[in-house]
Amino acid sequence: MSSDTAIRVSHLGKNFHIYASPRARIKQYVTAPLRRLFGLQQKPYYKEFRALDDLSFTVKQGESLGILGRNGAGKSTLLQIISGTLTPTTGSVEITGRVAALLELGSGFNLEFTGRENVYMNCSLLGLSTKQTQACLQTIIDFSEIGEFIDQPVKTYSSGMLMRLAFSVQIAVEPDILIIDEALAVGDVFFMAKCIDFMKTRMQHTTRIFVSHDHAAVANLCDRAIFLDHGTLRMSGTPLECIEAYTRFVHNDGNTGEEGTYDTDFPKGFIRIPVNKRGGKSNAIIKGFRLFIEERAFSGIAYPGDTVNVQLLLDVHHAVAQGIIGYFCRDVFGNPIFGETTLSSFARTVALPQGNNMIASLKWTWPEVKEDNYIFTFGIGSGTDPLFHNIECWSNNIITIQSVTRGKAVHGRFNCPLTEFELHA
Repeated sequence: MSSDTAIRVSHLGKNFHIYASPRARIKQYVTAPLRRLFGLQQKPYYKEFRALDDLSFTVKQGESLGILGRNGAGKSTLLQIISGTLTPTTGSVEITGRVAALLELGSGFNLEFTGRENVYMNCSLLGLSTKQTQACLQTIIDFSEIGEFIDQPVKTYSSGMLMRLAFSVQIAVEPDILIIDEALAVGDVFFMAKCIDFMKTRMQHTTRIFVSHDHAAVANLCDRAIFLDHGTLRMSGTPLECIEAYTRFVHNDGNTGEEGTYDTDFPKGFIRIPVNKRGGKSNAIIKGFRLFIEERAFSGIAYPGDTVNVQLLLDVHHAVAQGIIGYFCRDVFGNPIFGETTLSSFARTVALPQGNNMIASLKWTWPEVKEDNYIFTFGIGSGTDPLFHNIECWSNNIITIQSVTRGKAVHGRFNCPLTEFELHA
């Protein structure tokens, strides 16, 4: 490898044997050798699952790489092979430097050992001597904020405490390559912010591989990203480019959005809304949508002040004289956050004539909300009351947008700026 390359993955493949039952597994281990011994034709008692398929990419020294993909895309398998806990079926991985990995929560820990004993054991596995471990022990305890629990068995730890200690150990050994697989998601928001700040300010020269379903974290932490699907590399590029492609892919139920993936009666670029996500009287329905954030199609990432433009594809079966179109935003727990309608904003209703493939464009400025996922529902109503009116169509939970605040603190669910400040002696 060249001197500036930390990781080179070449034509990587990984197969797993899937057994229908424990009996099938025993048959495979017992009868297969006997068949070979007697020269009989082999009979597999398993199905072969291809988790990774001809995967190739490189990561430069000091680069931060985000990996996107749905569950089952092969992300965790890839990280286990890079970290050395799995061997590939085909292909190779070349590594330059010491690797520290934070994979499954609690992996590498003995639950019967105390936190202190686990620190010594993990540091030893990562190549540190006892003297070196002693030198960084207090730093690990202080960063993890475990306190007196360091001398308690880790089986008594909460998942958050376990993650704190594991992360603190990994960064204390000053690895050349740090691999993190969703582990930070179990920590509290303050410790997560502390970890992210440490990685951004103190680990600029460490090569980092980061797997997360939190696109805001990927956009903030990573220089580059790759997008995996069924073990294959679908895209490599900037974090926003990959997030845009992945968001379009997920919204369109696995279609990439290229020519030919949409129905012929749909304008290009619109994504069909499944019938099971719609409800209402149905004089007018929302049958598709397009999302633009600052003219970025389907980026799925919004910064405060960005213009969000959602275009709804309408099919009006019967004209609606006094129409209302709006949206509603919830967080991932279902809590209402904000929303608006044309009636509330402009104090007038909208006349919707009968017709197919009409496009309603809703624009608003993204607010200064906490970094998180936000889920949007859109609707068409009829009437003159902003709260009590007929529901023609609800399209439930069809768009997800992730908020990124560019490092500015949001002290609650959203910021409410001060309008005045005075200090009197």
